[in-house]
Formats: sequence, structure tokens, C-alpha cells
Amino acid sequence: RQDHPFGPVNAIAAFVNPASVDLGEPIQLYVTTTASAYAFQIYRMGWYQGKGARLLYRSPLQQGINQPTCSRDPATRLVSCANWLDPIALTIPTTWVSGIYLVKLVSAAGYMRYAMFVVRDDASHSAMLAQMALMTSQAYNSWGGYSLYNYDSVGGVRAYAVSFDRPNDLYGGMGLFPQQEYDLIRWLEHSGYDLSYAADVDLELHPEIFTQHRLVVVAGHDEYWSTAMRDNLTSARDAGVSLAFFSANDDYWHVRLQGSPLGTDRVIVCY
Repeated sequence: RQDHPFGPVNAIAAFVNPASVDLGEPIQLYVTTTASAYAFQIYRMGWYQGKGARLLYRSPLQQGINQPTCSRDPATRLVSCANWLDPIALTIPTTWVSGIYLVKLVSAAGYMRYAMFVVRDDASHSAMLAQMALMTSQAYNSWGGYSLYNYDSVGGVRAYAVSFDRPNDLYGGMGLFPQQEYDLIRWLEHSGYDLSYAADVDLELHPEIFTQHRLVVVAGHDEYWSTAMRDNLTSARDAGVSLAFFSANDDYWHVRLQGSPLGTDRVIVCY
């Protein structure tokens, strides 16, 4: 629940690298704010007796940084904030549970934004694996002026590449998760299913984990797929893994993934 105003776009914003991380691995939180200081909390999203989330981490007060202007490629109109400085490094505790995690940032000026990431458990053989459509959230994300759509890009001309290396302007930083995936996640956890989580990019980066489960659930509007993603999920199906798509318009746009200065498969290219 939004309990502070979002304020201007540069009041506070953040992104996480990588977008999906295994238990025990490090993540980096890149934050920009016009305030002198800020703090953040990390929640795991789920049912939790109807409360919807569980608070797992509360940061000390952090010094605010008004980050440099993000770059824009003139040919593809790719907006990248890989030039941001001094990320906060965190290691995901092995005691945490695979799931969807939300970072809630609140500045000293009283403004807030969110950032989101997925925590995997690559050793899990749970009955079900829920796949989050982080790439589709980036496709519709117009932070910095450009998405993969003309209607919300500067001058009505879309980008041909979008990056995870920037905040998300949808739902205050949550992407399409609250609209497309959250209700199903709450229901699955409330129903007590044996469940782990992964992101769509993991189909290209970590395809082996998709064969460790009996069922892969595509939970939301999972529109953007690379050739490797489709091939790897088809191979999992052919090896006996069942697939369930709880949405329409899946596997619709053909994209390729490429690296950025911050890591592998951080850029979605779509012509």
C-alpha cells in the first residue's frame, strides 16, 4: 500500500542487479534521490494470512545520491543507467525463501518508490515453478522516455532495445507484477502449493532448473521471448514437465537478449 507520495520522477528511484538471484548470492541496489538521505525495506510478497507480504529486512539510513543522467543510444533509443554510482551490495540469506521480493524506498523528503527482484532456489525440486514476466515489464517501462511502444515513448517513436539497468515507471516501480501476477501468487501460496519461483530471463540463463519441477506456471502477461527461452521450455516439456499458462498473449514478441556493463542478458532487443 502506497503510504507516501511518489513525487517527481527523480525524487527517489532504484533498480536491482541481477533481476533474479539464487539464495546465498549477492545483489546490488542502484538508487537515485534528490533527498539527502533515504532508507529501504525488503518484503517477500505472498499470502501471509491476507496481509500480502512479510518484512524481511530494514536498512539503516543511507546517504542520498543524485545519480548522473542515464545514457541514451541514438540508434536504438536504449536508455541505460549503468553509469550510476555506489550501489548498495546485499547478499541474499540462505534462510530466505524463493519468491517475489519488493524493495520499498522512502526518502528523507517523504517520497517513495519500489524496485523488485526474484529470489530463486536452484536446489529446489518443488512440485511447481512459477515464472515471472520481468521482460514484459521492461518492454512497457518508459522510464527515461522510451519503451518498446510508440504510445508512451518520446515523440511517439519507440525504442528497439530496453534495459534492466534503469528503474521501472509502472506502478511506482513494481512493473506489471501487481496487475498481472500478484493475485495468482497470493492464491497459490494461500492454497498451500509446493512452489518455487524464477524469472523469464532464467529460461535463457538457467534453463536446467526448469526440469527440476513437475509443473511450470507462467503467471502473468509473459509476452517477450527469445529463441533460447522457447527452445528451453519446449525441451523441458518434452522431458515430462507440464506447462500452465494463466494469461493470454504469451510468447508473442520475438526478442534477443544481450549483455550490458552490469551483467548478462540485461538488454532486450526487439525490432
